[in-house]
Amino acid sequence: MELSPLTVLNQRYTVKRTLGEPGPFDITYMGQDVDSDDEFIIREFFPVHLVTREEEKTSAEMKGEEEAELFDSGLEYFSKESQVLAELDHKALPSSYDTFEANGTYYRVRPHPPSMSLAKGFENKGKVSEKAALTIMMPILEALHTSHETGLYHGGVSPRTIRLLEGGDVLLTGFRGAYLQLARETGKMSELVQPGTSAVEQYTPRGQQGPWTDVYAAAATICQMVTGKELPEATDRLEGEDTLEELVQDADAFSGPGVREALVDALAVDPSQRLQSIEALKNALTESSTGYDEAEEEASYSIMDVEPEASGETEEIGDDEVEVLSASADRSARPGGRSSRQQQSSSSNTALLIGIPILLVALGGGAWFMMSSSSSKSASGPSSAYKNMRAQADSLFKSENYQQAEFFYNQALQLKGDHQYIRKRLARLQEIQAESSEKRYQRQVARGDSIKDKADSLFQQGNLSQASSEYSKALGVFYSAQNIKPKSGQAKQQISAIQQRQEQIAREQAQKVAEASSGNQQQSDQGVSIGQLAEFFKKRGDRQLQAGNTQAAIDKYEQALEYRPDDDQLKSKVKELKSRLEEKQGRETFRENYNKGRRLLRAGKFKKAQKVFEKAKEVMPNEPRLQQAMETTEKMIKQEKQRTRKYERYRATGDSLFKAGAYDQAISNFRNALKIRENDEYIKTRIEEANREIEQLRLAKKQMKEKGGKQVVDETGVYERVDQKPMVKGGMATLTRNATYPEGASQRGRVYVQTTVESDGSVRGAEVVRGLSKPLNQEALRVVKGAEFSPGKYKGKAVPARKTVYVQFRP
Repeated sequence: MELSPLTVLNQRYTVKRTLGEPGPFDITYMGQDVDSDDEFIIREFFPVHLVTREEEKTSAEMKGEEEAELFDSGLEYFSKESQVLAELDHKALPSSYDTFEANGTYYRVRPHPPSMSLAKGFENKGKVSEKAALTIMMPILEALHTSHETGLYHGGVSPRTIRLLEGGDVLLTGFRGAYLQLARETGKMSELVQPGTSAVEQYTPRGQQGPWTDVYAAAATICQMVTGKELPEATDRLEGEDTLEELVQDADAFSGPGVREALVDALAVDPSQRLQSIEALKNALTESSTGYDEAEEEASYSIMDVEPEASGETEEIGDDEVEVLSASADRSARPGGRSSRQQQSSSSNTALLIGIPILLVALGGGAWFMMSSSSSKSASGPSSAYKNMRAQADSLFKSENYQQAEFFYNQALQLKGDHQYIRKRLARLQEIQAESSEKRYQRQVARGDSIKDKADSLFQQGNLSQASSEYSKALGVFYSAQNIKPKSGQAKQQISAIQQRQEQIAREQAQKVAEASSGNQQQSDQGVSIGQLAEFFKKRGDRQLQAGNTQAAIDKYEQALEYRPDDDQLKSKVKELKSRLEEKQGRETFRENYNKGRRLLRAGKFKKAQKVFEKAKEVMPNEPRLQQAMETTEKMIKQEKQRTRKYERYRATGDSLFKAGAYDQAISNFRNALKIRENDEYIKTRIEEANREIEQLRLAKKQMKEKGGKQVVDETGVYERVDQKPMVKGGMATLTRNATYPEGASQRGRVYVQTTVESDGSVRGAEVVRGLSKPLNQEALRVVKGAEFSPGKYKGKAVPARKTVYVQFRP
């Protein structure tokens, strides 16, 4: 699944080899600049559980629709994180990042200075002094503080992600915030845990991560450097006996109590009890480490000609909202603590960093937000209307009223804009609603059966009052099932059975009342008062109405009317309820079509969304939200038509330039087409083909350059350097058309020929620089020598010059 060696990326980098094993979320390569031969580390976003790649191909292929959605989400996180990293400026961070999209995924490239990982250094040195450890880590802490100020946390600080450079400088690599978020969504958190340096909140998708997470990892790394021992896992410390203090109290490892106290504060298992910011940790360590003996060893490493070990170059793995990966704004640092330093350093800086939304990406507008340094509240806090809409949707979601919940989430989304929390809920609702109606129906029926069984048991025991109450509950559930599948007989049968049983209970209860009282009102043939039966069913209807079961209430009221047919008040109530039910069903139909239209709109299926919105308009033609959605849909349809025309134009131009051998220009047009249709396989294939052609031409030119000098004119009068090289009239495709496949030849491919073209366009000579078989080489020379050329030019004058061309042979 790795890219093949010599693959060209972004027309700048050539892949030399793969570093380490692929996965779980990326593949790392050693790369080389095609012009300068400088080396670079190339990181390709490639979650192996979501995508794959065929051998000899470059494009990432999705494993399925669900995987594609998760991949797109992760790609967005990775690209945003990469763009922020490219803007950071600190001596302990890579001096420059290059980021670009290609092959259906995203790449992050950084220079490769000679270095080794801190983990590799441990293998050679075992452990270092306290002063040496802090000398190494202080620049790392400063770099972390710089990234935290932009709202970006690392998520994987460890000896594996710290690089030791020549002269004693250090480099922090391996930012993995994006990987952590994708792992949270895909259930792959366990693959990212680093024993000894991962905080407890990194073991669960529900853990709140932020600057305090990097505090833990940095402190754990210092402990490991000084003691030479890996810390116990955070979960072990949480569940069993915590041996941390015993480890850091080792007098041979730490020179004084101040550093020990600072590390213990930073390594609290409970995130709320931990130092809350990198600045607080740095200040605590600085205050505690001022009394070193000047003769103590300095922490410096001289690394010469070190190849990057794969494990050290693996950016240890790491939000649609975005449900932010930080604690809420009102979270405070723990009071008291084991030392006064914590109180001194936790005022402004800690309060600021606690509130920073980590990697807060508004995907729709591509904007990044961070907390204001003067307030613990977000500068872009949601409006009260949004809060109310979201709270109502959450309540409906919790009560499994999914259609209405989706409707209100859509309204909240319109108020807030592109918001990750809402998008996650909408995605979950889509999953729920994609579940077959049969399964939801059977679940409701099973629930109703269970309640009815309990009611039957109470009825058999003679507990009529409680039995009647349970029958009413069961009735409401069966009506819900009937709403899912109106034509199914199973729920109807149970509704009928319950109604008969309730009528039986009503008669028995009324009979008991009649026996206990005397009166001369009209009696039924069983001695039960007709008025009592009517009142019984009316009360049952009242209960169903209070429970929100309108249809069940109507049925009960109509049963009451069978015994009291002249009750005009009850008739009016039934009529009103039926009218309300029709209105409700109309609203549900509207919401169903509106929600479906919004889903189609988000999926880019604009014409289908338009048809569904038209159905919603038939029910509620004057609904403002619908009118707005329809206007948006119409606008998107027009834009899609324009995009299609642009795509077709870029594709046609790219094909034409490819045939003419103008591969760089062809790639530019193909990339423009790919921006419009990101998953277009034809365009991806054409880009791959053009890159291969460029690489082959580059190699051929390099071979010829190695043979010749760099003077303007050689001894034969041929110009080595020209402003415009000779060109084949009609393009290089003309050479292929004029070639004849020799009889008996079996190979296929290209023969590259360097030709010398005179100032009048005639061919002076030609030689094969990369060939196939002798017959094919001879035929290529024949075709090239007989071809027509436009001469090369130097300072506007036609001059003799050389040109490398190819002839394509196919059996």
